[in-house]
Amino acid sequence: MSTPSTKVRFALTWFVAVILVVGATATVVRWAVLPWALGSALKAGGASEVTFAVQRASPWRLQVANLGFNLEAIQFAAASVSLERSHWWTPSLGKLRVKDARMEVDVDRLAARAPAVGAAPAASSPPGGIPFEEISIEGRVVLRTGDEPDQTLVVGFAARPLGEAAWRGEATVAAPGFAVAIEASYRLPGQELDFQTTALRLDLQPWQKWAEHWAPLPGGPWELAGALTGEVSGYYRDGKFVARGEFHLRESRVTNPGLGGLTAEGIEADVEVADLSQFLTRKAALRAKTVTSGKIVLTDVAAEFSRTESGRFDVTALSARALGGTLSVEPFVYRPGDPGVAAVVRAEDIQAEQVMALTQDLPARASGRLSGRLPVRYDGDQLRFGTGWLGLKEGDSAEIQFHAAGLLTAGTSPKSPQYAVLKKVEDGILKLKVTELRLDIRPPNAPASRTAQLHVVGAPVDPEVKAPVTLDLNVNGPLESLINLGMKSGASMGK
Repeated sequence: MSTPSTKVRFALTWFVAVILVVGATATVVRWAVLPWALGSALKAGGASEVTFAVQRASPWRLQVANLGFNLEAIQFAAASVSLERSHWWTPSLGKLRVKDARMEVDVDRLAARAPAVGAAPAASSPPGGIPFEEISIEGRVVLRTGDEPDQTLVVGFAARPLGEAAWRGEATVAAPGFAVAIEASYRLPGQELDFQTTALRLDLQPWQKWAEHWAPLPGGPWELAGALTGEVSGYYRDGKFVARGEFHLRESRVTNPGLGGLTAEGIEADVEVADLSQFLTRKAALRAKTVTSGKIVLTDVAAEFSRTESGRFDVTALSARALGGTLSVEPFVYRPGDPGVAAVVRAEDIQAEQVMALTQDLPARASGRLSGRLPVRYDGDQLRFGTGWLGLKEGDSAEIQFHAAGLLTAGTSPKSPQYAVLKKVEDGILKLKVTELRLDIRPPNAPASRTAQLHVVGAPVDPEVKAPVTLDLNVNGPLESLINLGMKSGASMGK
């Protein structure tokens, strides 16, 4: 007969055994249903065509191979997905590792389903927690859009908890001509996200077609080259996403054959963007060593501008060295989508001979320095002048040589004492030293057909010829046709 102590020990042993069996059974059952739970969770999230193979299932490790599913515009596949736990009795699912993942993204479909900028996201309740000790993902993202070649990004992601209600993670993305690294923190109670880049570089040439697919440049097609670097930071709070950045462009070159063979070399830019979602630019500075278009050559180009909430660009400064002097533009506004742009150009000490080189069919040559102010409007294929002027500064002088028979002697009697001198001047035999020169463009009180008035006061350069000359000439017809930008000439000159 057994003693009471023996019965107690026997009962206790059975009790512990039952507890262990029940605990082990619960653990095994829980891990046995995880594959089913995985498929159910993916389908509940909108995934379809879910496939995977369970390679191993134990209280400490769940190994899944060849996981795949579709999610609207995304096709996902991973060679290996594992969950690892140090202790089977903890509520955490352990460490999640995804290896050799491949995500193919139809960017056009994804963008079509994205909410409009500024739209409020769907309301959701804060999650109770993320049931992992660690998350790591390695793989590739393949971007597809339109007829452009696929772009493959190598991605890496790792995240770990910071206490009970916060997580911290790092992500890297790399591709030919592109690299970015991001740090982020996430707080569960308010679904609050903070992030910043630790590295960002984009080579423009490999990604030009992709950029133009989403943001076509006006007057294209363009050819871009150069390196863009910068920093981006932002946050998500109360359903609102805010991101800002600073970007720097170096070693850049831009060409556009359709805009008179436009070529810009040595481009540098520094841009401060206050809101990336709308590309609101607080301040931008642009510089270029040379800009060439047709016969126009600009050097030391500098510009400052910003972009407002209305989408317009406010250009506050624009200047360059050109035509032997300096050109600057008064502040103006450019609206994307507007077929033209209007501005006021100021000229300071430009060389008359270089200005004349831009014209055609003018019966004169000149040398000297000119200054002036001229409103212009460019509509993509046509240049129009507003009311302005160009002339000599007080105290300066220039030289003019005409080649126009009858320009000065028309209406003058051959018996006049000045006739012989005027004849030599208009035939180009004598040059004029000009002390007053002013070209008024589209003068406000002139007849409608008159596009310019030229006033010249001077005398022959030859000191032995004493014959002051005063000229007041009118230009009738389209003055713009005198500028050699591929337009037809239709101007006429009359006294």
